[in-house]
Amino acid sequence: MRAACILLLCGVAWAQFIGDGSEGGTTTPAYDCDSKKDGLYPDPDDCHCFFECSNGRSLFFRCPNGTAFSEQIHKCEFEDKVPGCG
Repeated sequence: MRAACILLLCGVAWAQFIGDGSEGGTTTPAYDCDSKKDGLYPDPDDCHCFFECSNGRSLFFRCPNGTAFSEQIHKCEFEDKVPGCG
C-alpha cells in the first residue's frame, strides 16, 4: 500500500496540472470516476494526459512536453517508451 501511495504521489508531482479555465487554463475534460477506484487513469483521447480519481471526483493532468502517461507504471514517461503514443 505504501509503495502504491508513493507511485501515486510521484506521478502527480511529475505532471503539470491544467486548471478549470477560470485562470486562462485549459477547460478540464469530463471523466467519470463514480465507478472507479481511487488512482490514475489514462485519458482515452490523448496519451499525453491522464486523470486522477479521488473519492469519486476527477482531476485532469497533462504530462510535461516530450512525455506521455504510461498506464503500466502510472506516471509520465518519455513518449517513445509508451506503446501507442508518439
